Amino acid sequence: MPRAAGRHFLQIPGPTNVPDRVLRAIDFPTMDHRGPDFGVLGKEVLQGMKRVFKTSHHVVIYPASGTGAWEAALFNTLSPGDKLLMYETGHFATLWQKMAKRLGLEPEFIAGDWRSGADPQAIEARLRADPQHRIKAVCVVHNETSTGVVSRIPEIRKSIDVVKHPALFMVDTISSLASIDYRHDEWGVDVTVGGSQKGLMLPPGLSFNAVSAKALAASKNAKLPRSFWDWGEMIAANKDGYFPYTPATNLLYGLRESLKMLLEEEGLENVFARHQRHAEATRRAVRAWGLEVLARNPAEYSGSLTAVLLPAGHDADRLRKLILENFDLSLGTGLGKLAGKVFRIGHLGDFNDLALLGEGGRRAGGDGLPRRLRARAGSQGRLGAMGGNVLLERDGAIATVTLNNPERLNALSAQMWGQLGSHMKTLDEDLSLRCVVLRGAGEKAFAAGADIANFATERADSMQAKQYAKGLAGSMRALAECCHPVVALIQGACVGGGLLVAAQADIRICGESSRFGVPVKNLGLVEAYDELEGMMRVVGRAATLEILLEGRIWDAREACGKGLVNRVVADAKVVEETYATARRIAEGAPLAARWHKKFVRRLADPRPLTEAEFDESYACFDSADFREWVAAFLAKRKPRFQGK
Repeated sequence: MPRAAGRHFLQIPGPTNVPDRVLRAIDFPTMDHRGPDFGVLGKEVLQGMKRVFKTSHHVVIYPASGTGAWEAALFNTLSPGDKLLMYETGHFATLWQKMAKRLGLEPEFIAGDWRSGADPQAIEARLRADPQHRIKAVCVVHNETSTGVVSRIPEIRKSIDVVKHPALFMVDTISSLASIDYRHDEWGVDVTVGGSQKGLMLPPGLSFNAVSAKALAASKNAKLPRSFWDWGEMIAANKDGYFPYTPATNLLYGLRESLKMLLEEEGLENVFARHQRHAEATRRAVRAWGLEVLARNPAEYSGSLTAVLLPAGHDADRLRKLILENFDLSLGTGLGKLAGKVFRIGHLGDFNDLALLGEGGRRAGGDGLPRRLRARAGSQGRLGAMGGNVLLERDGAIATVTLNNPERLNALSAQMWGQLGSHMKTLDEDLSLRCVVLRGAGEKAFAAGADIANFATERADSMQAKQYAKGLAGSMRALAECCHPVVALIQGACVGGGLLVAAQADIRICGESSRFGVPVKNLGLVEAYDELEGMMRVVGRAATLEILLEGRIWDAREACGKGLVNRVVADAKVVEETYATARRIAEGAPLAARWHKKFVRRLADPRPLTEAEFDESYACFDSADFREWVAAFLAKRKPRFQGK
């Protein structure tokens, strides 16, 4: 390969770029690791690492990779044959589980889909089924480096506590430490595992255990053999800043410098905010390319990396190779089950806005990856069809789904239907969400139906049309059946398939200049059964036939009179009013909103209610949300609903 001019872009999720000043610090002459100057260095880095882990307890530093810190956590706290509860969040969780087996432990592995974090409720249920307390530790990866998914550590701690289970809680933070907010003491973690080569901006070679008092007590009775990994000898020597064996002195020089940069110069909270900003920008770029973020739940998106799922028939490793050859940019490969299916973009460590622009190539909202890459990335042609995409954004408890094809009045392509369904399924599974706003990009249109320019390739005959309809129907169902309230924000034209999409929302708010209709009679087309179901449910048989047979375009007031929209406001106020509505919904009890939506939909079904369905309408009285309202009412305060 000919030499590439300029500096190589390393955007894998670790090892990360090492700042020049850290490299210069590592280059200092090696000192006597038994001398007085080393004791000062040792105390400085040990104290600094406590601040990174947010702990007042011991932090142990090993001259090893993160795998060594995994071993140390297990060796120091457990005995042969001990049972562990571990969660399959991805490749690295799987490797930790395999290690536990090799060490003579008995891990139970809760199956996962490699697109979601560890489920606190599943962990709670398994611990509740262990009244004899045979499970000695719960082990979870905080930020799964193979998937870009973050597990909700505080919620898992609550799940352990609610059943009063004495198991130790161990967490791997190798790709989240100093990149994503983490609180060892506050979150009740007993052993936290970390490594140097990611957020700490160092080469590989140092790893860490943050150790609670409970874990340290457990180490006194642990029977797994240990020598090199033994906490006792390390902590005793660390008291004066020294180590019981030869330390990685020059890496400790680098660690001192990186801690100064993170803690004193930028500040950890600013570091976390920078990572979140770059992560969100990366996700927007991915969607602008017409691709899918692997992580399903926006509440579990990683600030350290983004894993990108390619469409079937495309080889992620071939794409990575093309990017390396064309742009001298290294991206992370798919690991384990995801090999060849995803590539991973690292945006952690010493990383700034210009580095992100260099990686992303084009701003989110542009026309995607360069054409020569789209054309060569897979056996089935272009990577991500042209013609818009569907964006997903999250602001607290409210998510916004945007039909993003403004050059064609947000007309929907087959790809966009697929993305819409995928996003709605993701949001349906996120119980931390309270409301979804559905809108079109820009002010000219909510959506102008299907993109007629794609008919020749997507719906040229009945066979193609039926295949297309499968994706459309699935997305319509996902939208209609989303457990969270959906509010449609309608500006401009809402016609054809766009009106059918809006009809699936629970509340529709439009501007005074909005226009509505389904003029398919002029195209020689008919709307299929599953396409009409939502509109029939909203306006009834007579109005549906009026819309279809006349093919007339209605103004906002007539649409409101026929029940197509709930509310008409001034054009300048439609965004404000829609989000005010979403906030009002979000302030209520989320379980009540989900139940009401479910019950109203069920009552449209003429079948009699079952006894179980009837009983469910009174289940709210047994909910934590209802008890919270009672407590808040008596205390004269605002309730804090959790959706439980």
